Amino acid sequence: MPELKAQIRTYFESIAPPVQARTEPRQPWLRMRPLMAWTVGAAVVAVPTLVLWVLFGRGVEPEPIVPPATTVTTVVETTLPPDTTVTTVPQTTTSQGTPTTAVPAETETIGTWIPIPDAPVAMDPSVRAWTGSELIVWGDDSGAEASKVGLIFNPETQEWRETASAPDFRDSPVAVWSGTQLLVWGGWDGNGLTNDGFAYDPISDLWTEVPPAPLSPRHYSFRVWTGQELIIWGGMEELNETLQIGATDGAAYNPETGRWRNLADSPLGRRNPGVAVWTGEVMIIGGNGDHTDGDDSWAAYNPETDSWTDLPYPPLRHASVYDGVWTGTEVIMSMVDFSDEPTSLLFALNPETGLWRTAAAPDAILEGLGHAWTGTYLVYWGRDWLGELVALAYGPEADEWTQLASSPLSSRQSYRSLTSAGGPVISWGGIGGSPTMRPLADGAILILDEPASSKSVSAVNLISSLFPLVGDLSRAADLPWDPAGVALGLGDSIVRTVEPTDLADPSTWELDVSDYNGATGPFSVLDAIARLAPIDDIVVQEGPHDHCASPPKPAPSGFELFRRVSVQPSSFDSCLQWWTIDLFVTTQGNIRAITYDFWEP
Repeated sequence: MPELKAQIRTYFESIAPPVQARTEPRQPWLRMRPLMAWTVGAAVVAVPTLVLWVLFGRGVEPEPIVPPATTVTTVVETTLPPDTTVTTVPQTTTSQGTPTTAVPAETETIGTWIPIPDAPVAMDPSVRAWTGSELIVWGDDSGAEASKVGLIFNPETQEWRETASAPDFRDSPVAVWSGTQLLVWGGWDGNGLTNDGFAYDPISDLWTEVPPAPLSPRHYSFRVWTGQELIIWGGMEELNETLQIGATDGAAYNPETGRWRNLADSPLGRRNPGVAVWTGEVMIIGGNGDHTDGDDSWAAYNPETDSWTDLPYPPLRHASVYDGVWTGTEVIMSMVDFSDEPTSLLFALNPETGLWRTAAAPDAILEGLGHAWTGTYLVYWGRDWLGELVALAYGPEADEWTQLASSPLSSRQSYRSLTSAGGPVISWGGIGGSPTMRPLADGAILILDEPASSKSVSAVNLISSLFPLVGDLSRAADLPWDPAGVALGLGDSIVRTVEPTDLADPSTWELDVSDYNGATGPFSVLDAIARLAPIDDIVVQEGPHDHCASPPKPAPSGFELFRRVSVQPSSFDSCLQWWTIDLFVTTQGNIRAITYDFWEP
């Protein structure tokens, strides 16, 4: 457990916290109101199954397929000596991060699942939010007093704690993370719909009231957080005691001023619960017209101008929209076509051009699944409405779907169980399969392998950034060090962690170790970097690598999830001439650790 804690703690320290966390609306079939003016598909019946684990490294291993080496002749923005030949060796890694042989595309999987401790309370929360460092879950549909208390999970410490009790219970509310507070508004309080809410500060563990909005009480509203305001539009409101219809108005709340403002009239008609996407400039809503007027048009709202703009219809006009994300360039919407057999389709809208593209279609039904955007992949995981396990990741850059690695989690319905944590994805809680349909308390963190095209700094450029240090430590300030500190080590052990500003001092690089691999210390990582200078031929590798003639050494504890880039001599007469320098790099391309290793006589 200490190693696991260190591994997750170090990884989460390396990722930049996002300014927006998202929570998911409950699916309508969980608690049907009488004679609602909207309909829902068939209820899900999940059949418990046994999860079959594939044990890597057992049985007969196939003959390794060694990818051809690539000689890099031109390196952009590097300081490699002009006569240095760099060979890059691509690596194929398993979900556990170890090299493996090439596999057919249809069986390729990505990602590593890391189990987290069970929470003290099982829950199927209606609110989930990522604060940048912690996961907050709160509320369920039980209406019990206990449902006013939420849970907070800290991935660094691997610990859970309870929140203070909220002023009220809410089901299917609006909820966003503002950067400092969890804002909760509207929803059902056990007696009826509401139009007020409250805010939770996890640092002070205090709840404060959010005043009533100038809107009718409602739930399942469309909502986004802009960085300054919580914008709410639509949702289901009560027409009378027995009928609910989609609302067509909205409002924005500024937590700094504690004031609401009404939105300009929208061109959109009434619609069923769906999803709104914030692009950084506008809120995009579309599809899901309800049965009172059938409107399924699309529009964008700009809070700066308080104005709406009509958007073109997607290629599939009459479809149900279940989730959407902003990638930085496109809004990707998942839709289900019910015209014949239910079929999930993906469409992407470019707000700049107003053009839609039809993305590669998944071989699965995505409706009702948990989903999360990692910055590179759109992840879906859980059991669909037919009880089939779906574990897929869509990469918009390559426009292709990839199977996720097997998860250690039990079977569950998980349309709300995924939360994006700024790169990793946390799956926790949800409802277990039949016959009990019980809330769950277990979870896991999914770390996805980055495609090579998404890496901000190439392996060659990272290694070449070390060359200026040879003979001129004043250049140390120019390197992409991690501001949180730089760990220095030997082999698979970290000896010390130093401040980046101290790396201009040669003594900072010294490791006070008396002996290592048959050699007498102290040792200096700087001396190891100096060995690069006279080498004409080096090999740069990604991922784990052979220890000369021996199998790969593991990464130091706490660095297993980091990108690993290494350099070794490409030719040598014996292993006594072999050495390696390994860099462990954050998702932002910063060097967090350097280790030096050599062959033991």
